[in-house]
Amino acid sequence: MTNKGVTIVELVVVLGIIGVLVGMSFPAINSIRERSQETVCQNNIRQINLACTMYLDGAKRLPPPSRVGFAEGWTFKLLSFMDQDNLVNSIPMDTLIVDVEEAASKPPETLRCPTRAMLGEESIDGIPVAHYVIVGSNQDSDPEIWDAPLSLKAAWLNSPELPNIGSEPGPHNKGYFWARSRRSEVKFRLPTP
Repeated sequence: MTNKGVTIVELVVVLGIIGVLVGMSFPAINSIRERSQETVCQNNIRQINLACTMYLDGAKRLPPPSRVGFAEGWTFKLLSFMDQDNLVNSIPMDTLIVDVEEAASKPPETLRCPTRAMLGEESIDGIPVAHYVIVGSNQDSDPEIWDAPLSLKAAWLNSPELPNIGSEPGPHNKGYFWARSRRSEVKFRLPTP
């Protein structure tokens, strides 16, 4: 007489094999998620860079730096070139950051790095911190758009600018994606020691 059932040992072996296969797939899934976030970040930098290039072609210079605590600067000047006119129109000129309505205080997705967002949502007085910065001087006709250093604690509405990135770690395996205006190539760089 033959037994056509499954023994407990066979069932445990099959479940063990399935568990090992599922366990092996987690690192691959995590890697795919990280790569997709990096692709979105690179595309964001490309879009910001394109908007910066269009602004520079018309104005022939960068927007003036923002005053501390005010919602102004390069972020606002570039929003119109990223089809965000409604957001620009919802924040009057000379508005303090703390006076911006909650609905208007959220940055558009183009100004949010998904990798940095996964690290935790930081805010200053309820306004999300900047995920991207302009590196260079206000007189620079060829500025660079960079991921913001993890240590930077500036509201996105305040349009942060930095003279250089330095040795601070970035959001992508401690490195940064960046692009120079008037060029479509997005590059990666680790911080300098």
